[in-house]
Amino acid sequence: MKKILHILVWLIIIGNLALVGVVAVWLLKDYPTTYVEEPIPILNENKQIAIGEPIEMKLHIHKNNEYASSSSSTILCSDGNLFNLPSKSVNLPKGEYTLVSLSYIMPATATVGTTCTFKFTNNYKINPIRTQTRVWESERFTVVQ
Repeated sequence: MKKILHILVWLIIIGNLALVGVVAVWLLKDYPTTYVEEPIPILNENKQIAIGEPIEMKLHIHKNNEYASSSSSTILCSDGNLFNLPSKSVNLPKGEYTLVSLSYIMPATATVGTTCTFKFTNNYKINPIRTQTRVWESERFTVVQ
């Protein structure tokens, strides 16, 4: 009976050490996530965007791994306005490539004459206990009539 308890205790110790090792790797290992070159170029003429016009951006993307992610997009303007845009779910393939995005429209409530930047925020679920947040910004642009 003592021998069985002795073996059981050692199995519990080894199991706990293995669990601590897995958690340490999950917390300390660097996980490469998607990278977008910054600042994201604005392709609209003279970096001026009219209200209701698409924001034309050229995204150069480096995607190394397939992680579950959630994203949000905002426009932050110099007058303090913050516009939360509807999130667009896009599943991009792994690799390095360039995309032109016309998916986002300048909100009607933006103030004419202000300068703004577009921000993408992605939250990646790396493993069961860790997430990473990445934020990418565009070049500054001006809101026109």
